[in-house]
Amino acid sequence: IYHIENQMIHMDSKQIGDITWAIASMGGQWKHLSKQLKYNLLSTIDKYWNEYDNFSFASIVWSLAKLGVHWNDFTDKHVVISKLLSLREKLSPQQSSKLLWALGSLGCLYNELSVEF
Repeated sequence: IYHIENQMIHMDSKQIGDITWAIASMGGQWKHLSKQLKYNLLSTIDKYWNEYDNFSFASIVWSLAKLGVHWNDFTDKHVVISKLLSLREKLSPQQSSKLLWALGSLGCLYNELSVEF
């Protein structure tokens, strides 16, 4: 993990999504990750929000929820919500339910989402 932690800032959006999903799938827990890994992970994800397609976006938000990240850990929640709204027409029913579960698990409140979703 130490090698990945230091290489994250050089990874592209696909690599970051894959790494996040892998750590979550392995049972990684946010509270057990190093501060540097948490910072690098969220910073790099923040850099790529606009590059994620519907599949990648749903997977990365699910992965963050699975890790135990909290909605308040996001530096710019509005970017996440804007991305969600921009993709809403492209989301499959499975991706929509995955995202809603993930947002609820992250601690996002219903009133923070637009009624347009």
